[in-house]
Amino acid sequence: MGTLKKHLNGNDHSPKLLQSRLSALVWVCLALLYSTVVSGQNVTISPSTGSLIAGVTYTGEVGFEQGWSSLWRHNQLPLTLHVSDKTDLTASGVLKDPAGNISLDKSQNLYVVAGGESVSTLMSISLPKGFRFTGYRIVLLNNINGKTINNSKHASMSKQLYETGSSFDYNNPLASTAVMGSANETKEYVIERTSKTETDMGNNLYFYFWHASNGFYGATIKSIELYFTAESEFQAEGVPGTPDEIISDGVNMVGSEFTTGKLDLGTIQQNTKSGSTYYSYNYENVIDLTAKNWLYQENAVTTDKKLPTTAGSGNIQVLRNDGQLYYALGNGTYYIETPTETTNQNGKSIPLGYRITGAQIKAHYGTKANSSPITFDGNYGTISYNYERATYYLQTNGSWDTSPQTKWTLTETNKLQSDNYYLTVQKYTSNGRTSYIANVTTNKDEASAFTISNNQVKYGDLYLS
Repeated sequence: MGTLKKHLNGNDHSPKLLQSRLSALVWVCLALLYSTVVSGQNVTISPSTGSLIAGVTYTGEVGFEQGWSSLWRHNQLPLTLHVSDKTDLTASGVLKDPAGNISLDKSQNLYVVAGGESVSTLMSISLPKGFRFTGYRIVLLNNINGKTINNSKHASMSKQLYETGSSFDYNNPLASTAVMGSANETKEYVIERTSKTETDMGNNLYFYFWHASNGFYGATIKSIELYFTAESEFQAEGVPGTPDEIISDGVNMVGSEFTTGKLDLGTIQQNTKSGSTYYSYNYENVIDLTAKNWLYQENAVTTDKKLPTTAGSGNIQVLRNDGQLYYALGNGTYYIETPTETTNQNGKSIPLGYRITGAQIKAHYGTKANSSPITFDGNYGTISYNYERATYYLQTNGSWDTSPQTKWTLTETNKLQSDNYYLTVQKYTSNGRTSYIANVTTNKDEASAFTISNNQVKYGDLYLS
């Protein structure tokens, strides 16, 4: 187990678990720069530059049944506009739960953004990580009061568009239009803002479309112009994510997943809701599009100078120490590479372009703690040791703590079990030296067999100590 610098100990000629001396290295905080588009660009959101996509919406939302959409996507750039009734965001900061709040008014050949009777419309405009907005200008027309647009009758009422942060707090807006009244007019209502620093605008913009009273309401989008740059750094942590990623037998290549800031909508197909059928995506299938940074050793590269499609044997392991997961590296030369593409849920290849502008590498070298041997109390069922007048107990997440006093059972097949967790031993070889690392797994087939001698846990001829 050894997450508090514990080790399996034998005689002087036995392999020992010395986690404190492993070359356990974590590579983290890679600052990546999206580089497929040059900086200083502007783009518009309009029927000529992109397309609306409908999404199957939550129960009670009626926009889908009326033929309205929930997403606009640019024809060429990775730019999207999302509308929703709910403030929930994905890990990438994009509105998660769609609503049918945007539609094309063919009589104007302009988009109309609308809201439900008792809810206000939220809007996000998003670019992937590596991009940064530098400004925007949105022009609205207050000209659909009392009108029916694509099966939706809009009441006459006051309304106002605010730019907010990701919490959609319109009481503290970053910008806003003037209040649009209940009478139709030709006046243009403008909301705009220009970035003054490199941090006051990210790759997501958020808007709250307020209305004064219950009833369907809306406005016409005359134009949306956005300014952006592709010179925005973001951090992609290169660390093992979960215990499921623990690698006992060394490999020559391992990937570390990060979110790209794009959404993977899943399959767009005919979906039916409340008797209405449209080509659409299902919001329950929407996930963040992810990609992987690759850590690999020099000999992993193929003869055609590419990474292999699957990892082979090597000196990279994923281990747990002090309750944290690490990449453990043997002797050799290693590289970190950014992804050039990723794959969506439908198996389609999505091209990507990043370059590393900086890296922070954190290495961890533990030292053996001055403590008592680890003992197993067969009567009470705890695995523990004493350190500086405190007793530490083995937890099911692989860590040691003074509480709770987690109970373990030695089964008839000599497996140490606590609920659905089992103690297992991983073999690690580096520079001709073999170590054995005790760990925790939920896979019963990976559980190791132990014996108890004088209340101490033994794995073969080695003691957990």
